[in-house]
Amino acid sequence: MKKNCPALSAALFFASIASADYNLVQEHYRWRNDDGSESAATWIAPMDTAATNQPKNTPLRLRLSIANTGNEAYDSEWNCFLYAEDTNYLNTETIPAVSDHDQLFQMAPSPYITNREYTTEQLPGTGTFLPMGYCAEYPSNMIPMRLFADYFANYEVCLQGTRYAIGGKHYFITIDSVDDVSRWAEIVFASVYPTSQAQNIRYSPDYPNYQIRWEEGYGPLRIVVAKEGVVTNWWLPQDGVEYTATNNFAAAPDVGGGFRIVYKGTDDHFTLGGISNGTYSLRIFEYDGVSGYTLYNTNSAPGNPVQLEVHFAYTNYVGTNGVSGGIYFTNIQEAINNTYTNGTVLVSNGVYAVGCAGDSRVDIPRGISVIGVEDRDKTVILGGWKGSSNVLRCVHMHENTLLANVTLSNGYTYAAAGGGGVLMSSGSVLSNCVISHCAAYHKGGGINASAGGEVFNCRIADCFSDDGDGGGMAYGTIHNSEIINNYVDTQDCDGGGIYHATAYYCDIISNRAAYGGGAAWSRAEYCNFRYNEATYGGGIFGDTYWSKNCDIRYNIAYNGGGGAAQARLSNSVVHANTARTERGGGTRYGTYYNCTITYNRSHRDGGGSYYGELDNCIVYYNSSETTTSSNFYSGVYNYSCTLPAHSGTGNITNEPQLVSCGHISAASPCVGAGSASYAHGTDIDGESWNNPPSIGCDEIHTGSITGDLSVAVSTDHTLIYLGSPAEFRSEISGRPSNIVWNCGDGTTYSNLLQITHQWSATGEYDVVLTAFNETHPEGVADTVTVQVIAVDLALSKTGPASLSSGDALTYTIYVTNLSDYAVSNVTVTDTLPPGFTAISTSTVFQIESFAAHSETSFILEAQSDISSHGNATNVAVLTCDGITDPDLSNNTGTWVTTCYPSHDLAITKTSPQYVNKDSLIPYEIMLSNAGPSTAFNVTITDAVPPEITTIRETCISNSVLVYHLNVDPAVDHTSIEDSSGEGNTGLLITTNSAPDTENKSITGVYDRAIYFDGTDDFIISSNILHLKDRSFSICFWARRDCTGLNNYVCGVGTNSDVNQALHIGFRNTDVFTFAFWANDLDTPGTYPDTNNWHHWACTYDADTRDRRIYYDGSLVAQNVASTNLA
Repeated sequence: MKKNCPALSAALFFASIASADYNLVQEHYRWRNDDGSESAATWIAPMDTAATNQPKNTPLRLRLSIANTGNEAYDSEWNCFLYAEDTNYLNTETIPAVSDHDQLFQMAPSPYITNREYTTEQLPGTGTFLPMGYCAEYPSNMIPMRLFADYFANYEVCLQGTRYAIGGKHYFITIDSVDDVSRWAEIVFASVYPTSQAQNIRYSPDYPNYQIRWEEGYGPLRIVVAKEGVVTNWWLPQDGVEYTATNNFAAAPDVGGGFRIVYKGTDDHFTLGGISNGTYSLRIFEYDGVSGYTLYNTNSAPGNPVQLEVHFAYTNYVGTNGVSGGIYFTNIQEAINNTYTNGTVLVSNGVYAVGCAGDSRVDIPRGISVIGVEDRDKTVILGGWKGSSNVLRCVHMHENTLLANVTLSNGYTYAAAGGGGVLMSSGSVLSNCVISHCAAYHKGGGINASAGGEVFNCRIADCFSDDGDGGGMAYGTIHNSEIINNYVDTQDCDGGGIYHATAYYCDIISNRAAYGGGAAWSRAEYCNFRYNEATYGGGIFGDTYWSKNCDIRYNIAYNGGGGAAQARLSNSVVHANTARTERGGGTRYGTYYNCTITYNRSHRDGGGSYYGELDNCIVYYNSSETTTSSNFYSGVYNYSCTLPAHSGTGNITNEPQLVSCGHISAASPCVGAGSASYAHGTDIDGESWNNPPSIGCDEIHTGSITGDLSVAVSTDHTLIYLGSPAEFRSEISGRPSNIVWNCGDGTTYSNLLQITHQWSATGEYDVVLTAFNETHPEGVADTVTVQVIAVDLALSKTGPASLSSGDALTYTIYVTNLSDYAVSNVTVTDTLPPGFTAISTSTVFQIESFAAHSETSFILEAQSDISSHGNATNVAVLTCDGITDPDLSNNTGTWVTTCYPSHDLAITKTSPQYVNKDSLIPYEIMLSNAGPSTAFNVTITDAVPPEITTIRETCISNSVLVYHLNVDPAVDHTSIEDSSGEGNTGLLITTNSAPDTENKSITGVYDRAIYFDGTDDFIISSNILHLKDRSFSICFWARRDCTGLNNYVCGVGTNSDVNQALHIGFRNTDVFTFAFWANDLDTPGTYPDTNNWHHWACTYDADTRDRRIYYDGSLVAQNVASTNLA
């Protein structure tokens, strides 16, 4: 029965009596009234922090505070219930029905429980404590409490137990009979069970222990259980039980069945000791509890559990066949992991591409030696290339380890430590190995030895760095090795071969970088640099260290310092290097003592050196492609041999008398001409310097110029054209005292590394180079045989005889090789007349290869200028590189074209509107020339209808028509009418005695023609045709009926003096002539045709004296008359 009650308020919160590591997440909590409305205390303040870090089974108190806000006495009875639901009811309007449930609190100990009544116990600072109990009248998922009080003040009701909550469950507390309103609260807990297990247990030997590592799971604590042998039925830890552990297997506590706890803690690794050779099984269990309240995750995970094979031995063996076991393995890393400190792993032939240790295929620790037992090229360790699923360098060598007689390939690493092939450490040694096709994103594509290490007798080839220095090797020291074809793959990185390394007696060849193709910021001693390339410093770049006694040849810098740039170099050869686009073919900046710098080449200044300090140096025989500073440009020079004279102390200009790239003859002016202030170390041969020393890298010690010699002569061509200079080069090794060239024609040269010689007669010659020293006074020689030949090339050309100004024209150039030998690099240069320009081609033509007894031609199209008049002379000349042609008279071709003033042509056409069937249709085409000059080679094209089957044409010049005869009828002594309108009527004479009545009119091409018997038939004009100093054209159709006779068609004149008798027709040789008498034009060919009509036209221009003959519309002969017709 309810009493009068004061106003009450309630709050729900937690208090803890223990702490742990995992958060207990209170997701939702709030008060609601029975009617679904929320009380004034909506969204109660968060629980205290300590209460949010509770592991499973931690003792907790659920504390309910009920406040008498009115502070009034009353008699009341109320109930408090706690129950759980699976469904989220936060948004429901009424308290849900009780259904599926789970118990939040375990039953409290029995001293606090009575059947239906409850006692109270005062707890310090908590108010009244009411233990939980079971009440049969309520559903099993509800835990009731009942309180009777006469005077209700402020009470705190506590529910105590151990939490066993499951994440996502909803728990409710209701308060009944308070202000006639039921109050209830809802709270949700997240799971704190350790949901993920440790995984990927790894192990590595560290005799006499093993290092055990793993990836942590979702738990603050873990135990590691070990058992000797293979386990199929694992022991599992019990919740609530705490276990002790020790990392010594033999001494670890046995929890039953031989299972021992060897680790307990929070780390991800430990050292396992007390083990011997054999098999061990390891398993990790994560747990989340505190002392007395542990909860274990007993699930398995990838790599957990694992089996550990312990096979410690001082020597283990590896092969690609068989099955691993005992001291024999198929995996190099497994063998290493089972080798005692300072032990040895012997590897047989094969390709090893499985296993890994960290970011390396093979990891060598603890002073272990890994040695290939046979050919190093057949024992291969493959890394993991970038882009693959397992990117791995080949080998990581720790302190005091050895790797020998293997090949490392295909390794890559993104690690900052670099070393795609090998990452070395202090005291590590790499010997007789090949490192090829490896790379690193950072420094050291092949090898990185930044922590120390030495390399002996190795080959580092085809390695690179993506974004770092040292394509072949970064840091460390390397001896007697080959460093070949390595590079850095960015534009601002250094050291294609080596970077910040020290190299002794190495061959550094064909490497590439932005700075220092061969070496950057490194020390090199007794090294050969060949064919390296860089932007700066093809061979060497950087002055961090002194390099000395090196041979630097055939390297390229695209900007400067083909041999060395910004370097410190002494006692070295710098020979035949190139600065391809810029300065300093040999050296660029830097400091150089006792160096021999010869036959280098630059594009711009300083073929030998550009700036820098050069003391005791030979700088000679260098060249610049574009400047006169062949040997040097600026710089500081002292006691050096160069040309021209350089300011400074003790410099000389005499030829140095070189007997090899690095040696001088005893008679050289450089002997004893240097300064001891700059002579350090030894000369190129390792001999001491005299005082004063010699200039260059060689010192002369009489009695020690001994040893083997090798001599080689090279030339670009052994077939040499007469009169052409030929260059010969030497390659001499050893220590010669002097050298002599003999060219086979009585000419000799002494102490020159290169010679250029020219023979004056054809024939075969032996060019012999002999080197001498004290061991070989007889000399060691090499011979190259050359054939000196003569080549005759000829050129001719053709073109038009005349044209109108402004017209285009075409020249044809013919080139012939008249000799028995092929030639190359023939050039034809055509010089057009003034005012002419080439249209579609260059005026220079090249023949790269020209076979013997062959001919070729070139077409040159040109455009004349409108102002061109008179004779235009075109000249073509042929030349051939390196050839002296014995007959120069036929190497030039000339053609003269007469340019006439331009013309203005127009054309019209007329015809009758109607004609009879099968009759001739006369088309009249009128061509006019408005001047100012005569037009030549005019072509009229008329497209007639297809219905016209027979076409006959004639061409009449209407400039000034003065004579046109109508020959029908035509009998002896009849008049022949002139239709020109000029009144030049003619009289036909067919006999000289009596009139001849035979009609000479016959059918011609157009209408009628007249037949002459070739004996005494002719037509004589009644008037004189005045052709003196005039231009004229004469045209006619003619058909001969015999040959071999003088058949003249027309003639003008009164006597047979020079230029006073025009006669046109056929000579008895069947050539056609257009003759002025002793000033004639004959066709070059004959015309013996007696069957067909042919059209002939003869034109003459009195202004230019151009005379032409046309046959059936084609120009067949043309010349310039010596004078006009008189």
